[in-house]
Amino acid sequence: MIQPVPYFDPHNKVVPPFSISDNNEDLPSTFGDDDALLSLDTSSVGITSTGHTETVNTSLPSGASSDLQSFASSMKTSELRKPKTTEAIALHYQPNNSSSSGNLDFISMGLIGRETEISTLRYCLANLMASDSSDSDGSKETGPFKELVFIKGPSGVGKSSVARTVEHDLQQEQSNNSNYNGIFIDGKFEMNTMDEPYSGVSKAFDKICRKIKNTKQDSIAEIQQALRDGLGKEVRLLMHLLPQLKDLMSDDQSQSTESTFDMDAFESGMDQLRYAFRVLARVFGAVFSPMVIFFDDLQWADISSLQVLDYLISDTQNPNAMMIIGSYRSEEVNENSLLFNKILAFREKATKFHFHVTEMEIKAFDAATVEKIIATTLTPETTEQGVRLALICIKRTLGNPFFVFEFLKMLHHEGLVSYNSSSKRWTWDMDKIEDATMSTANVVVLLQNRMRKLSNQVQILLQCAAYFGSSFYEPTLDMVWEHHGRRLVGSKID
Repeated sequence: MIQPVPYFDPHNKVVPPFSISDNNEDLPSTFGDDDALLSLDTSSVGITSTGHTETVNTSLPSGASSDLQSFASSMKTSELRKPKTTEAIALHYQPNNSSSSGNLDFISMGLIGRETEISTLRYCLANLMASDSSDSDGSKETGPFKELVFIKGPSGVGKSSVARTVEHDLQQEQSNNSNYNGIFIDGKFEMNTMDEPYSGVSKAFDKICRKIKNTKQDSIAEIQQALRDGLGKEVRLLMHLLPQLKDLMSDDQSQSTESTFDMDAFESGMDQLRYAFRVLARVFGAVFSPMVIFFDDLQWADISSLQVLDYLISDTQNPNAMMIIGSYRSEEVNENSLLFNKILAFREKATKFHFHVTEMEIKAFDAATVEKIIATTLTPETTEQGVRLALICIKRTLGNPFFVFEFLKMLHHEGLVSYNSSSKRWTWDMDKIEDATMSTANVVVLLQNRMRKLSNQVQILLQCAAYFGSSFYEPTLDMVWEHHGRRLVGSKID
């Protein structure tokens, strides 16, 4: 089973922490992330991430543990990080059990309202695999070796969740066919690393290096030789972008990289680096086929990363099956954006360089979809009460999936939606819900209000965690807390 691994960038730049204010733009980016289905491990107040749990030390500020536990327990599948484990993806395909457990369960109900988009991705994957098969048996090529898919939509609409269904499909195929060797990897661009060239690309390729090191021991010598032949001296430049590549090549050249590395050469060698990523894709594509790379939040990609994407998808010398999926926030991309113009260029060159371009837009839920979610989660049949609840959800959230789920969870937390164990049914009073939410413009304000109720220590702890973007290590958070968190708590108290 393919298990993508977490990536940590020790050079991640520090950005100002968010604040609990009336300005919605001050909310951390994680609260507007593209997955409406998020997870917080309430047993250890840990953040679930790619087969690995990064935990916040519960002994940090006094009183923070209980507050975080309460906060996490009341928002079972939300805050801080979206799950990327294969197990979390698989949960999308299991029956919902809210009606029998008394706990709201959104994770296991499936991706409701995204059937068309998922079918489109499956078609692209099938087309990719068919073209790969037609070439491998020596017959005339009947289709392109590469698929390029762009998924756009507002923040929180579920772009990442849709893209990750491909990972589930690859794993299903591998479970049915032991000779199947496809891989799904991801690289996420972040706002606080926009000025770092290749940030998202490096994350993706670093994960492939680790995957090879952990699972392809019998092929490492052959892979090392292919990299040496294809990259030459550029392998030393790549090692400083890809720590796992250095580990993969450790018995060959890592001893010389420390003394021979030249930062000026690194900065002047961007063209060589872009070509080097192309060589990496060729070598790794021979190991894993098809290779699906998902680049998340492309609106924050630097120009060098977009050029690498171009180099990868237009490489006619790469005979291996490759699919690149890129998601971006539609509200942050316009006709003057680098990404917008790059997509136009991809459309124009697709035929010449033999790849398909597919574009899809994911929109907010309509009332019918929210009704289906309520029927799936709270009641087995559509009722007048369910329809009314769906309408108020639309009114308060504008159909944004992330906010729809948060709104329903907050109604549950406030006791406005409750489970009757005697009748084994969910119940709610629409008049009370109307009254309780009448003064609230949208669910963002509700989230802000809930966060304001946390203790000063917990709010500052969250601010410290927000420095690191979408992931962090516990020791690093400990260090920031010791140097900055305690001082901030003291100034608040004073």
